[in-house]
Amino acid sequence: MNRFKEKVRSITKRNRGVKLEQLIAELAPVMRGWLNYFHHARCKRLLENLDGWIWRKLRCYRLKQCKRVITLQQFLKSRELKHGKAGY
Repeated sequence: MNRFKEKVRSITKRNRGVKLEQLIAELAPVMRGWLNYFHHARCKRLLENLDGWIWRKLRCYRLKQCKRVITLQQFLKSRELKHGKAGY
């Protein structure tokens, strides 16, 4: 698990400067391989937690791409967040 998380961390570093689509394309085979290896294990809760963790890493990466506050607000508004949650 620690090796997998380190691999995901290295792929989703926020200072890499690649498009989100390319990042997901790099991340997909790693996740697919890991899940295929452990698909017989009984670890549903672990996989759910891991899924949430990966989504959080991807959100952090995308929010880092919004350089200015106005861009960040527009991005969050486009995702239909409530007024208080979007920070504007």
